[in-house]
Amino acid sequence: MRSWYYALDGAQNGPVTAAEILRLRAEGTLGDESSVWCTDLNEWTPLRLVPMDLLVVPMAAQAAVPPIAPARGSAKAPASQEPQVNGRSEQELAFEFTGSASEYFRIWIVNVVLTLLTFGIYAAWAKVRTRRYFYSNTLLGGKPFDFTGSPVAILKGNLIFGALFAAYNILLIFFPVAAFCALLLIGAVVPWLIWKALRFRTHNTVHRNVRMRFHGALGEAYKVYLWMGLLVPLTLGLILPYLGFRQKQYTLGNMAWGNSRAQMRGEPGFFYLSFFKAVGLQLLVIGLDLALALGIGGDLATKDVKNGRPPIAFITLVTLGAYLPAFAVFLYYRVRTGNYAINSTDWAGVGRIQSTRRVRDLIWLYLTNALAVLFSVGLLAPWARVRMARYTASRTRLVVAGDLALIAQEAAREESALGEAGADAFDVEVGF
Repeated sequence: MRSWYYALDGAQNGPVTAAEILRLRAEGTLGDESSVWCTDLNEWTPLRLVPMDLLVVPMAAQAAVPPIAPARGSAKAPASQEPQVNGRSEQELAFEFTGSASEYFRIWIVNVVLTLLTFGIYAAWAKVRTRRYFYSNTLLGGKPFDFTGSPVAILKGNLIFGALFAAYNILLIFFPVAAFCALLLIGAVVPWLIWKALRFRTHNTVHRNVRMRFHGALGEAYKVYLWMGLLVPLTLGLILPYLGFRQKQYTLGNMAWGNSRAQMRGEPGFFYLSFFKAVGLQLLVIGLDLALALGIGGDLATKDVKNGRPPIAFITLVTLGAYLPAFAVFLYYRVRTGNYAINSTDWAGVGRIQSTRRVRDLIWLYLTNALAVLFSVGLLAPWARVRMARYTASRTRLVVAGDLALIAQEAAREESALGEAGADAFDVEVGF
């Protein structure tokens, strides 16, 4: 077993095991900048720069790591009284977004200018720069995410989709019938596009040196994004909640972090309950909008018509009365089902994610963001996006069973055995 030494308060300590080093880091005795050394290192090295594989602790050794004793006088309950999963205590780790609008604005404005100057070619590099900024500023348990995707891979996807879009528009002008056939063909490849994008995005998402994966099958993508969708008109839309449930189950239930597979344990009943509540709210909104239109709106329209003016006020009132509440109802359904899907998904060996986004918060954010972007002629778009990312992170938690550092070490060790033989399958992202 490898022997380790560490520097603390100007003194050298050791030899100790890798498990002891991880325990000292978990309890805060050692930090990322603490100097450690073992025979595999050429010199004393900050803990954050130590290769992950040197600190891997076998599962048998993990069980032998002593628990962190609470500080004297602490009100913390004994470990035996804490929530436990498979004998390990649970703890909540917060997501945090540390980016700023001013930092992202500088990235965003350069992206916009270069994309325009290169007639869209730079859009792939712009997407990578944006993702890397948001990933690196999204922290989980104090550690950032990383995006490793290649701009060239995204450029390939952009060219594929751009070619399909251009061909459709040319056919629409000169050969309308052929354009309709091309539209059907594009619809037939949509599940492939979604499947490809999910594989690319997850494969290039990394946290604590552990890569994410997507295990969903292409055939299942066609089932939930195409074939079941054809049943919507035949069922008068009643299949929509079940379709939404199956799509969430496909995306979330096929995720993995290293060797930790996710499993969505929810039921479609919640989607149907939320759907019928949303339909009821929408019918109420329509009734109120009609009453408003026939009341105040009718008086405004009558005055405008008598004065020889178009009924602008009436049209504006009816439009806002219809679309704004409809958007709020749509958001209600999306947030409720989204939270439910995330909260009912377990990550084997890791824990579960908790999402507590609220409809009223998001209505306020979307409304004020839209007004800010509109009145700033788009210049406040970076501020709006950073604001939304900060809110989403603040309402998300990871409930982890045990020490995430130890779990990551084991996940990385198992993942390294998988190799990168399948990496070529992820070299294209086709997005919309």
